[in-house]
Amino acid sequence: MLLGEGYSPNLGDQMIREALAYMFSRALPEVDLVPLDWSGRQASSTGNSIVRTREAGSMAMIQRNTRKLINPLRPLLTRRGLLPLTWPRIAREIRHADFVLIGGGELIRTSPALFPDRMFSVCREARNSGKPFGFIACGVNPKVNARAQAIAAPVLRQARFITVRDRPSRNHLRQWVPDMNVDDVVVAPDPAVLIDRVHPVSQPRHSNCIGVNVVACHGLQRHDWFTLTRDQFLDWYGSVVASVHRTTGLRVGLFTNGDPSDQAFAESLLESIDTPGVYLAPRPHTPDTLSALAAGFTAVVASRFHCMLAAYAFGVPCVGLCWSPKISAFLEDSGHAERSFRIGSAEPHDIGTAIQSALSKPHETCTTYRDSVFKHAEILRKHLEEPLP
Repeated sequence: MLLGEGYSPNLGDQMIREALAYMFSRALPEVDLVPLDWSGRQASSTGNSIVRTREAGSMAMIQRNTRKLINPLRPLLTRRGLLPLTWPRIAREIRHADFVLIGGGELIRTSPALFPDRMFSVCREARNSGKPFGFIACGVNPKVNARAQAIAAPVLRQARFITVRDRPSRNHLRQWVPDMNVDDVVVAPDPAVLIDRVHPVSQPRHSNCIGVNVVACHGLQRHDWFTLTRDQFLDWYGSVVASVHRTTGLRVGLFTNGDPSDQAFAESLLESIDTPGVYLAPRPHTPDTLSALAAGFTAVVASRFHCMLAAYAFGVPCVGLCWSPKISAFLEDSGHAERSFRIGSAEPHDIGTAIQSALSKPHETCTTYRDSVFKHAEILRKHLEEPLP
């Protein structure tokens, strides 16, 4: 079974879930993968929205209402194994599984605060049920506090294997488990680079529009280096749009794929700029609609990691606006380090020039790099074939 943020409103998490399922269907067709969202979300029957089960929703309400009471006791409750799973079905599925996987996406992190607790609860249930567990295709956040480290470090040490999506994540593991030999950790691309195989797009690409992927500023303001106000960030994005339009002579389409607040920010951006021919695309709600949107642009300026992966998968030239090591690491690993720019501080003119330069070169998705994503499945096969200790 596979546990992670599979039905998060952030389309990146949904892309990972679908791409992992595709990867396993090709590399390990004999394996029956059971993906579950460890936050208790499920896809609705229409497939166009995300819903919580009543059971999970009740648990979320209890957690919100009792957070102030439980937080001081949380380290003790977690060590004692008394913190319940957020979705009881997970415990039942673990007991019926042969191997428990946690991944992908950035699940090894301190925020949201319950992530280390979920990791501990899931792995404790696996141990109690005699099931091996491992971490697959994960991102690792470098920020770790003492409480999260105390909860997560023993679990990470006991995992049968860990694979991560980039070299920074492997290095960040040292901050979670200082005595870990990270040389044994397998590094392979994020599975979402396979999204074009999951959702092939047949329509021809537009030849007259650059996509500018927008992220709201409130999430970036958690970073010490990001000092812009909302209005200043709107002005900066507006200058990027103007530079891209002026440099390429093409229309610009704004779009989002992350937190729903990104779309509201993009609406404000559209209202604040006077560059001609700019429009805002409807927010995609599923990986297939995001795939079709990204594949339709001539080039993309990406602020979200998985938007960049979608563009790359479909052979669309892409410039990355970096606010996390995962974006710059992907561009470097895929052979395009020169297309990495710090969001909010890079010169808009340089971004426009980079897009024009990307358009002047034939874009080739590196087959060798992308196919190396199957290393995640290969390491699982190895451990499935080994006898249990």
